[in-house]
Amino acid sequence: MNEHGAKVEAAAQKVNKTPKEFCDEKAETFREAWKLLNIQYDNFIRTTDTAHEKAVQEALQILYDKKQPRIYC
Repeated sequence: MNEHGAKVEAAAQKVNKTPKEFCDEKAETFREAWKLLNIQYDNFIRTTDTAHEKAVQEALQILYDKKQPRIYC
């Protein structure tokens, strides 16, 4: 779940919440729905998860060390 987008920020502001608070609620809604639908997953990743942040930093460091062209997202 991407918690850094402009659309997420705008939606959160409409309900007087921070983007993180807004996404916390949405993530729980997804988890509950998947349970009801008997959907199983190995890993639910959020962009604010420590493991995700570390993996992105490591990937970008590898690209930087190899002097690869900049990636624009």
